[in-house]
Amino acid sequence: MSRRTQLKALGGGLTAGLAGCLGGSGDGGGVDEPIEVLTWNLGFLEESINGWISDYEDEYGYTGEWVDRPADDFATYFQTQVQSGDPPATLDSQGAVYVRWANDEILQPMDDLVDDELMNRFDESQIEQDKVDDTIYRLPFYHVSTGTVYRKQWFEDAGLADDLPTTTEEYFSAAETIANDTDAEWGMTLVRFDYALWPFFWAEDINILNEDNTEAVFNTDRTVEILSRFRELTDDGVIPELTWTQRKQPQAQEFGSGNTGMYHMWLSSVRLVENAGDWVDGDTMGFMPAPGGMPAYNGHGWSITSVKNEATTQASLDMIRVILNQKWQEDFLRKTTVLVGNNDAMENLANSDEFREENPLLAGVYDTWFESADGAVAQPRINETAEIWDTINSQFAAAAVGETDPEQAVSDAEQEVNSILS
Repeated sequence: MSRRTQLKALGGGLTAGLAGCLGGSGDGGGVDEPIEVLTWNLGFLEESINGWISDYEDEYGYTGEWVDRPADDFATYFQTQVQSGDPPATLDSQGAVYVRWANDEILQPMDDLVDDELMNRFDESQIEQDKVDDTIYRLPFYHVSTGTVYRKQWFEDAGLADDLPTTTEEYFSAAETIANDTDAEWGMTLVRFDYALWPFFWAEDINILNEDNTEAVFNTDRTVEILSRFRELTDDGVIPELTWTQRKQPQAQEFGSGNTGMYHMWLSSVRLVENAGDWVDGDTMGFMPAPGGMPAYNGHGWSITSVKNEATTQASLDMIRVILNQKWQEDFLRKTTVLVGNNDAMENLANSDEFREENPLLAGVYDTWFESADGAVAQPRINETAEIWDTINSQFAAAAVGETDPEQAVSDAEQEVNSILS
């Protein structure tokens, strides 16, 4: 990587104004070099990303350049580049943040650009998850899903080792048994951010919005019952109150201390759990799917900006083709705790005896994903998705700690969500 690229990757953005300055009008012409690669908080992968660009330059003959931005600055940075008329050619975006850019015609529709070789790398379900109005605006890069880790000792002591919970009510019952009948202090903790709480509701056929994402549909008797159970378990000391007041670090530390039966989390946090508990290893900690086998899913994907000319658009797609090949997707798996979109990369590592022996916790993450992938549910692909979850999360957390009545919390959340959508 050149010194200029290093400075940009570190956040300097010193040469951002150079990208695309040779054209970008969409009226034809040659490739606007360099092909800029904008990543989301991947500064720690400098060696790998340098490898992406080197392979791209060797195979396609165009120069590439890397910019990385931290998560809290990514959207602002990208929007500033768009307003300046000089957006990056390719970008890696998280969750549903790209939906607004797709709707604003900032991103290039990809349906007519991709070929079978590229599309066959991914599950059709992942492509469908990321479509906006049935149009492809990004290709799967990596993703995370929720699942549950548990301390085997407490399940054995509770007589549940051969009867792991699968439904929402079974989860609640197992948590009560562990808290009441073993030396564990807590039965369960969990995280809530980015829709991570909702598998307990999806498992009971409770969706957040209707099919066309225009109205809330979660105000049901069963929703109130589940929220009331969360409150009851919190009042009874089965679920620690920090579950409802913290994001993820305290929950991971609580479970890692060894005094909690199970922890429903984003499975990419497995190293956080491992670092929090000296007891954690492949023999003492088990994995199981989210309630109902319906984990929350949150993905990253690669898009192309629409203001580039045809030749630059194709060159940008070729950059993405390199990034998402088996070689670099396997490399990404080995250096992170997430899952990737390339099926061959996932299966090759998951089926490697050497990798499984050296990385038993990551093997557990992969196995849990494969077991529940068909039931994975993504957050709504609409502009308001973050605001909707913040509203539901706030209301439900308040009810779980006794600040509001569960029935009132569900009703208030419904009204607020419908107001957001109106």
